Amino acid sequence: MAIAKFDDYEVYYELHGQGSPIVLIAGYTCDHAFWDAVLPILAEHFQVVVFDNRGIGRTKDNGEPFSIETMMADSSALIDRLGLFRPAIVGQSMGGAITQAMFARFPEKFGQCIILNSTQRFRTAAMMALENLLALRKAGVDFDLLIEATVPWLNGSEWLSAQENIAAFKAALKTNPLPQSLADQERQLMALKPFDARPWNKPLDCPTLVISAIEDLLAPAREGKMLAEKLGAAFIEIPGGHASPIEQPERLSRILVEFLS
Repeated sequence: MAIAKFDDYEVYYELHGQGSPIVLIAGYTCDHAFWDAVLPILAEHFQVVVFDNRGIGRTKDNGEPFSIETMMADSSALIDRLGLFRPAIVGQSMGGAITQAMFARFPEKFGQCIILNSTQRFRTAAMMALENLLALRKAGVDFDLLIEATVPWLNGSEWLSAQENIAAFKAALKTNPLPQSLADQERQLMALKPFDARPWNKPLDCPTLVISAIEDLLAPAREGKMLAEKLGAAFIEIPGGHASPIEQPERLSRILVEFLS
Protein backbone atom coordinates (compact mmCIF):
# COMPACT_ATOMS: atom_id res chain seq x y z
CA MET A 1 0.00 0.00 0.00
CA ALA A 2 1.53 3.30 -1.06
CA ILE A 3 0.80 6.76 -2.45
CA ALA A 4 2.60 8.29 -5.44
CA LYS A 5 2.36 12.09 -5.19
CA PHE A 6 2.46 14.29 -8.29
CA ASP A 7 1.97 18.03 -8.78
CA ASP A 8 -1.81 18.22 -8.47
CA TYR A 9 -2.91 14.67 -7.69
CA GLU A 10 -1.85 11.51 -5.90
CA VAL A 11 -2.33 7.88 -6.88
CA TYR A 12 -2.95 5.01 -4.51
CA TYR A 13 -1.23 1.78 -5.61
CA GLU A 14 -0.19 -1.65 -4.37
CA LEU A 15 2.61 -4.00 -5.41
CA HIS A 16 2.17 -7.77 -5.16
CA GLY A 17 4.50 -10.65 -6.02
CA GLN A 18 7.84 -10.69 -7.77
CA GLY A 19 9.08 -11.13 -11.33
CA SER A 20 8.28 -9.41 -14.60
CA PRO A 21 5.96 -6.43 -13.99
CA ILE A 22 2.34 -6.28 -15.08
CA VAL A 23 0.02 -3.34 -14.48
CA LEU A 24 -3.73 -3.95 -14.08
CA ILE A 25 -5.98 -1.02 -15.02
CA ALA A 26 -9.56 -1.24 -13.77
CA GLY A 27 -12.72 0.01 -15.46
CA TYR A 28 -15.49 2.49 -14.80
CA THR A 29 -16.53 2.78 -11.12
CA CYS A 30 -13.98 0.08 -10.12
CA ASP A 31 -11.07 0.58 -7.74
CA HIS A 32 -8.00 -1.64 -7.30
CA ALA A 33 -10.03 -4.25 -5.39
CA PHE A 34 -11.76 -5.19 -8.65
CA TRP A 35 -8.74 -7.44 -9.32
CA ASP A 36 -8.78 -9.23 -5.95
CA ALA A 37 -9.94 -12.59 -7.31
CA VAL A 38 -7.20 -12.83 -9.97
CA LEU A 39 -4.43 -11.22 -7.94
CA PRO A 40 -3.27 -14.28 -5.92
CA ILE A 41 -2.60 -16.40 -9.02
CA LEU A 42 -0.95 -13.58 -10.97
CA ALA A 43 1.26 -12.65 -8.01
CA GLU A 44 2.69 -16.19 -8.01
CA HIS A 45 4.25 -15.45 -11.41
CA PHE A 46 4.71 -11.68 -11.73
CA GLN A 47 5.17 -8.41 -9.91
CA VAL A 48 1.62 -7.06 -10.12
CA VAL A 49 0.70 -3.38 -9.83
CA VAL A 50 -2.89 -2.45 -8.99
CA PHE A 51 -4.04 1.12 -8.38
CA ASP A 52 -7.03 3.43 -8.13
CA ASN A 53 -7.84 5.47 -11.22
CA ARG A 54 -8.60 9.14 -10.98
CA GLY A 55 -12.08 9.64 -9.53
CA ILE A 56 -12.24 6.59 -7.28
CA GLY A 57 -10.80 4.98 -4.16
CA ARG A 58 -7.83 6.53 -2.40
CA THR A 59 -6.54 8.39 -5.47
CA LYS A 60 -7.08 12.14 -5.05
CA ASP A 61 -7.15 15.01 -7.52
CA ASN A 62 -8.50 18.56 -7.86
CA GLY A 63 -12.07 17.51 -8.63
CA GLU A 64 -12.06 18.97 -12.14
CA PRO A 65 -13.26 17.17 -15.29
CA PHE A 66 -10.78 14.83 -16.96
CA SER A 67 -10.52 12.50 -19.96
CA ILE A 68 -9.27 9.07 -20.97
CA GLU A 69 -6.07 10.85 -22.04
CA THR A 70 -5.73 12.26 -18.51
CA MET A 71 -5.98 8.76 -17.04
CA MET A 72 -3.57 7.47 -19.68
CA ALA A 73 -1.06 10.09 -18.51
CA ASP A 74 -1.72 9.14 -14.86
CA SER A 75 -1.03 5.47 -15.57
CA SER A 76 2.11 6.25 -17.55
CA ALA A 77 3.40 8.59 -14.84
CA LEU A 78 2.89 5.93 -12.17
CA ILE A 79 4.82 3.40 -14.27
CA ASP A 80 7.66 5.92 -14.63
CA ARG A 81 7.63 6.68 -10.90
CA LEU A 82 7.89 2.97 -10.06
CA GLY A 83 10.75 2.52 -12.54
CA LEU A 84 9.06 -0.37 -14.34
CA PHE A 85 10.81 -1.51 -17.53
CA ARG A 86 8.40 -2.32 -20.34
CA PRO A 87 5.65 -3.74 -18.12
CA ALA A 88 2.77 -5.71 -19.54
CA ILE A 89 -0.49 -3.78 -19.41
CA VAL A 90 -3.88 -5.38 -18.73
CA GLY A 91 -6.86 -3.02 -19.08
CA GLN A 92 -10.50 -3.94 -18.46
CA SER A 93 -13.43 -1.99 -19.96
CA MET A 94 -12.59 1.70 -19.36
CA GLY A 95 -9.15 0.39 -18.43
CA GLY A 96 -9.03 -1.09 -21.93
CA ALA A 97 -9.74 2.37 -23.34
CA ILE A 98 -6.89 3.76 -21.23
CA THR A 99 -4.65 0.94 -22.46
CA GLN A 100 -5.43 1.70 -26.11
CA ALA A 101 -4.49 5.34 -25.50
CA MET A 102 -1.26 4.32 -23.75
CA PHE A 103 -0.07 2.10 -26.59
CA ALA A 104 -1.01 4.72 -29.17
CA ARG A 105 0.96 7.43 -27.36
CA PHE A 106 3.90 5.56 -25.81
CA PRO A 107 4.24 2.15 -27.51
CA GLU A 108 7.95 1.94 -26.73
CA LYS A 109 7.36 2.13 -22.95
CA PHE A 110 5.34 -1.06 -22.57
CA GLY A 111 5.62 -4.78 -23.24
CA GLN A 112 2.67 -7.07 -23.86
CA CYS A 113 -0.83 -5.61 -24.22
CA ILE A 114 -3.99 -7.33 -23.00
CA ILE A 115 -7.38 -5.66 -23.42
CA LEU A 116 -10.33 -7.22 -21.61
CA ASN A 117 -14.08 -6.58 -22.03
CA SER A 118 -13.47 -3.43 -24.05
CA THR A 119 -14.02 -1.82 -27.44
CA GLN A 120 -12.74 0.93 -29.69
CA ARG A 121 -15.82 3.00 -28.84
CA PHE A 122 -18.61 2.17 -26.42
CA ARG A 123 -21.82 1.93 -28.39
CA THR A 124 -24.85 4.17 -27.82
CA ALA A 125 -26.85 1.51 -25.95
CA ALA A 126 -23.98 0.90 -23.52
CA MET A 127 -23.55 4.59 -22.79
CA MET A 128 -27.29 5.04 -22.34
CA ALA A 129 -27.30 2.20 -19.82
CA LEU A 130 -24.48 3.82 -17.83
CA GLU A 131 -26.16 7.23 -18.00
CA ASN A 132 -29.46 5.77 -16.82
CA LEU A 133 -27.80 3.99 -13.90
CA LEU A 134 -26.15 7.26 -12.90
CA ALA A 135 -29.54 9.01 -13.19
CA LEU A 136 -31.11 6.41 -10.89
CA ARG A 137 -28.40 7.07 -8.32
CA LYS A 138 -28.96 10.83 -8.61
CA ALA A 139 -32.67 10.23 -8.04
CA GLY A 140 -31.91 8.45 -4.77
CA VAL A 141 -33.24 5.05 -5.84
CA ASP A 142 -33.09 2.37 -3.15
CA PHE A 143 -29.63 0.77 -3.03
CA ASP A 144 -30.83 -2.81 -3.53
CA LEU A 145 -32.99 -1.81 -6.48
CA LEU A 146 -30.10 0.12 -8.02
CA ILE A 147 -27.80 -2.91 -7.80
CA GLU A 148 -30.48 -5.21 -9.20
CA ALA A 149 -30.83 -2.82 -12.15
CA THR A 150 -27.06 -2.79 -12.63
CA VAL A 151 -25.99 -6.44 -12.45
CA PRO A 152 -27.78 -7.63 -15.63
CA TRP A 153 -25.55 -5.26 -17.59
CA LEU A 154 -22.40 -6.50 -15.85
CA ASN A 155 -22.80 -10.24 -15.42
CA GLY A 156 -23.66 -13.37 -17.31
CA SER A 157 -26.54 -15.79 -16.86
CA GLU A 158 -24.72 -18.37 -14.74
CA TRP A 159 -23.45 -15.75 -12.27
CA LEU A 160 -26.86 -14.06 -12.10
CA SER A 161 -28.65 -17.35 -11.43
CA ALA A 162 -26.86 -17.70 -8.06
CA GLN A 163 -28.48 -15.26 -5.62
CA GLU A 164 -25.47 -15.56 -3.31
CA ASN A 165 -23.35 -13.84 -5.97
CA ILE A 166 -25.64 -10.81 -6.02
CA ALA A 167 -25.79 -10.77 -2.22
CA ALA A 168 -21.99 -10.86 -1.98
CA PHE A 169 -21.70 -8.07 -4.55
CA LYS A 170 -24.11 -5.89 -2.56
CA ALA A 171 -22.23 -6.63 0.67
CA ALA A 172 -18.89 -5.69 -0.89
CA LEU A 173 -20.29 -2.34 -2.03
CA LYS A 174 -21.94 -1.64 1.31
CA THR A 175 -18.72 -2.33 3.23
CA ASN A 176 -16.42 -0.41 0.89
CA PRO A 177 -14.68 2.10 3.18
CA LEU A 178 -14.31 4.62 0.34
CA PRO A 179 -17.33 4.35 -1.97
CA GLN A 180 -17.19 6.39 -5.15
CA SER A 181 -18.97 9.72 -4.82
CA LEU A 182 -21.76 10.66 -7.19
CA ALA A 183 -19.65 13.52 -8.56
CA ASP A 184 -16.69 11.23 -9.23
CA GLN A 185 -18.88 8.63 -10.91
CA GLU A 186 -20.17 11.33 -13.22
CA ARG A 187 -16.63 12.59 -13.93
CA GLN A 188 -15.53 9.10 -14.95
CA LEU A 189 -18.59 8.68 -17.18
CA MET A 190 -17.94 12.02 -18.88
CA ALA A 191 -14.36 10.91 -19.54
CA LEU A 192 -15.52 7.64 -21.09
CA LYS A 193 -18.36 9.03 -23.19
CA PRO A 194 -16.33 10.70 -26.01
CA PHE A 195 -13.68 7.95 -26.19
CA ASP A 196 -13.14 6.75 -29.77
CA ALA A 197 -9.93 4.92 -30.71
CA ARG A 198 -11.03 4.01 -34.23
CA PRO A 199 -9.18 6.85 -36.00
CA TRP A 200 -5.80 5.98 -34.50
CA ASN A 201 -5.77 2.31 -33.60
CA LYS A 202 -3.38 0.24 -35.71
CA PRO A 203 -1.48 -3.06 -35.43
CA LEU A 204 0.87 -3.07 -32.44
CA ASP A 205 4.47 -4.29 -32.59
CA CYS A 206 4.21 -6.11 -29.25
CA PRO A 207 2.34 -9.34 -28.39
CA THR A 208 -1.29 -8.31 -27.99
CA LEU A 209 -4.38 -10.17 -26.83
CA VAL A 210 -8.03 -9.11 -26.75
CA ILE A 211 -10.38 -11.06 -24.46
CA SER A 212 -14.16 -10.75 -24.72
CA ALA A 213 -16.97 -12.39 -22.79
CA ILE A 214 -19.71 -14.13 -24.74
CA GLU A 215 -22.59 -12.46 -22.85
CA ASP A 216 -21.02 -9.01 -22.48
CA LEU A 217 -23.70 -6.36 -23.13
CA LEU A 218 -21.51 -3.29 -22.61
CA ALA A 219 -18.64 -4.36 -24.87
CA PRO A 220 -20.00 -7.20 -27.04
CA ALA A 221 -17.66 -9.91 -28.25
CA ARG A 222 -18.12 -8.85 -31.88
CA GLU A 223 -16.66 -5.46 -30.96
CA GLY A 224 -13.78 -7.14 -29.17
CA LYS A 225 -13.07 -9.16 -32.31
CA MET A 226 -13.07 -5.98 -34.40
CA LEU A 227 -10.65 -4.40 -31.91
CA ALA A 228 -8.37 -7.43 -32.14
CA GLU A 229 -8.34 -7.20 -35.92
CA LYS A 230 -7.50 -3.49 -35.80
CA LEU A 231 -4.61 -4.09 -33.37
CA GLY A 232 -3.33 -7.23 -35.08
CA ALA A 233 -4.04 -9.09 -31.83
CA ALA A 234 -4.96 -12.62 -30.85
CA PHE A 235 -8.58 -12.97 -29.77
CA ILE A 236 -10.18 -15.20 -27.13
CA GLU A 237 -13.81 -15.52 -26.04
CA ILE A 238 -14.66 -16.66 -22.53
CA PRO A 239 -17.99 -17.37 -20.82
CA GLY A 240 -19.92 -14.82 -18.77
CA GLY A 241 -20.55 -11.12 -18.89
CA HIS A 242 -18.66 -7.85 -18.60
CA ALA A 243 -17.11 -8.39 -15.17
CA SER A 244 -14.81 -11.28 -16.13
CA PRO A 245 -12.29 -10.84 -13.25
CA ILE A 246 -15.20 -11.40 -10.85
CA GLU A 247 -17.09 -14.05 -12.81
CA GLN A 248 -14.24 -16.05 -14.33
CA PRO A 249 -11.16 -15.39 -12.16
CA GLU A 250 -9.50 -18.80 -12.50
CA ARG A 251 -10.05 -19.11 -16.25
CA LEU A 252 -8.96 -15.52 -16.82
CA SER A 253 -5.88 -15.94 -14.62
CA ARG A 254 -4.79 -19.03 -16.58
CA ILE A 255 -5.14 -17.17 -19.87
CA LEU A 256 -3.14 -14.20 -18.58
CA VAL A 257 -0.36 -16.35 -17.13
CA GLU A 258 -0.06 -18.41 -20.31
CA PHE A 259 0.01 -15.36 -22.59
CA LEU A 260 2.36 -13.28 -20.45
CA SER A 261 4.75 -16.17 -19.88
